[in-house]
Amino acid sequence: MFKNYRLEKLFKAARNGETSKVLELIKKGLDINTVKYGNTVLLEAILSSNPETVQVLLENGAKMDFLNSQGLTALKAAFEYDRFDVVKPILEYGESPDTIIKDVFGTTALIQAVIINRTDIVKLLLQNGAKVNNTNKYNESALYYAVKQGYNEIAAILKKAGGIALPKVYRNQIFIGIDKILNELDLTEIDLSELDDPIDNQILVDSFTYVIAIETVYESDQNNKTLPIGSSKLGGLPHLPEDFIWPEDHYFFVQLNINDFKKYDLNNEFPEYGMIYLFTDNDGYGKAFYSKAPIESLKAREYSFELNDYMQEELSEKEFRFHPNFYFETYSMDEIVDYLPKSCIQKICKLLNTTSYERFTILHEHMLGENVTWQGEDPLKKSGYTLVFQYDTGEGSVYIGVHPVELKRGEFSNAIVYYCGT
Repeated sequence: MFKNYRLEKLFKAARNGETSKVLELIKKGLDINTVKYGNTVLLEAILSSNPETVQVLLENGAKMDFLNSQGLTALKAAFEYDRFDVVKPILEYGESPDTIIKDVFGTTALIQAVIINRTDIVKLLLQNGAKVNNTNKYNESALYYAVKQGYNEIAAILKKAGGIALPKVYRNQIFIGIDKILNELDLTEIDLSELDDPIDNQILVDSFTYVIAIETVYESDQNNKTLPIGSSKLGGLPHLPEDFIWPEDHYFFVQLNINDFKKYDLNNEFPEYGMIYLFTDNDGYGKAFYSKAPIESLKAREYSFELNDYMQEELSEKEFRFHPNFYFETYSMDEIVDYLPKSCIQKICKLLNTTSYERFTILHEHMLGENVTWQGEDPLKKSGYTLVFQYDTGEGSVYIGVHPVELKRGEFSNAIVYYCGT
């Protein structure tokens, strides 16, 4: 009884970062590797982000390789819950800097540190012997992600450590041309004093973000016509292959015909053809699917349950149209565009084969680029996923994210679908 009481005090002290109390209880002979609530004392300290307590526990023999109820080791837990202030002692006491953080993709700690743009953790992992050219299950290296995401400082660090970009990053010549336009811009001729953020040519290049914008055509513009089979659209009845299994208790929300926007897929990130479907439930969760069935084989499918009046209104059929657009990620909304010469914007639009730049607000509904409405850390960016779809609905937005390799292959089994709203 007294032992259980003392163990409870130990776990509580670790959670609260009461290092001296933790040390006092350890000296009384308590086993610090005892498991309670599915965790060890060390994992409790890590999850509570208490580096001094973590240090003391490791000094006194806490095991780092214990798998908790979520399958997390010490280093995995630090990455999973963004407790990066405890990474240093974990590495110093021997957990491998090459630990696989994301099992489903074989993502190493170094690759994950690059994906979330943590220069300090990249340096720390390399200092502790992380193998710079270890790859994930898709043969992608840390440097590949640094180059792909435009994290130039991290890329330079990895190259200095002997990093190789595996596989070679493909970049459309159009974007190389846009880099040239922005690099050649004479910023000394522009009054940028009212901008809150610092700016130079490299920052402009790094923050340029290309998207495929989605335009919704409402009923008044459609003349109440029923859209052809295989149209990109919101709501109505889905156009499905015969063998498609409708997910139980889900509404049809969106279908995207890749042929409708493939010409704007400048870095060839989507499959060559096919349909992407999104179904959602009442709780804001959803499921995404890909089908490469021929368009002529698709058929409109009726609901097996009745929609209430609200859902019928929300999911009335609306056509999607697509066009290229862009914004500058670093800056609040698109304020930087107000300062850049019109000739610069016109040159970029010409390269993108679009008639004009549209204000940032339209980018709440887009494909590729970044999640522009998420409050806090973007879960897609943290996972290294491509933003396949973002769309405003109700009081928030719905998102689809897929790993870039799986997106190109049309594999949606690991897709992330989520809703963010008030």
